[in-house]
Amino acid sequence: MTAVDPVFVRDGPLLDWFGNVFDALTWIIPVGSLGGGLPHTSMTPIRLSGHLLDPATTLDEVDRIWARVVLSSRDPATGPRMRLVALGLALPGLMGWRAKVRPYDPVQRADLDADLAHGFLRRLAVIDPTATNLPGRLLDTATAAAGRRLTVHLTRPTPTESVQLSAPLPDQSDAPRQALYEAAEQMRASGNRLAATDVELIAATRLDGHRLADAARALGIAVPAAYKRRQRAEARLAAHLTDVNATARPEAAAATATRPPAAIPAQRAPEPTPAPSAPSAS
Repeated sequence: MTAVDPVFVRDGPLLDWFGNVFDALTWIIPVGSLGGGLPHTSMTPIRLSGHLLDPATTLDEVDRIWARVVLSSRDPATGPRMRLVALGLALPGLMGWRAKVRPYDPVQRADLDADLAHGFLRRLAVIDPTATNLPGRLLDTATAAAGRRLTVHLTRPTPTESVQLSAPLPDQSDAPRQALYEAAEQMRASGNRLAATDVELIAATRLDGHRLADAARALGIAVPAAYKRRQRAEARLAAHLTDVNATARPEAAAATATRPPAAIPAQRAPEPTPAPSAPSAS
């Protein structure tokens, strides 16, 4: 095995296409190359996966093979390929767990797949190779981490489905939102109109805290397009606010300079103290 390996990049959720890539790998794992006489015969990665899933393969042998895979994944000479092999060997378990969760939305499924792979590879780098049930431990870590992130995502507020900005009445208690809509209205009046969808995109992601992918889906925009649209809209909004502030400062300074001084009320003279009266003759 060499340290320089191809990089596989495909469109869509990782687990949807990684299985085909893994099945097509022609790398040969030579007999005995994993140490301890393992594997018993030279195998491609997909054949090794089948061997591990074979009911005739003992749990002890499964653990010994996985222990060698773990160690090989940390060797600079074999690490890149063996990490790829390890993820492929774990694919049946990862796919089985994802099938129970059933994230039908492609964006959600892509996030979940990335979390599964991330959690698996992080544990692969630190797991004790002498432990028992190595594949089960690795899968438990990956699915637990991905499950936690999925739960957080599913409990977030749903972004608004509306894409219209037909003179909304902003919530007077929401100062940032009110300022955004006022600025958008000023730009429209000056002929520098922002698209209603762009204003809603800024509000959903910057003020409501929704992820860009969620807001884009609710507004019917592709995620790359939404990112560019928000970037351009925010740049135009910032330029507008800069111009407004630059115009307001000289006017405020001039108003201050020409304002007449406040009248100072004259101090009242103290009233004279009455002279003491002469003592009366008794």
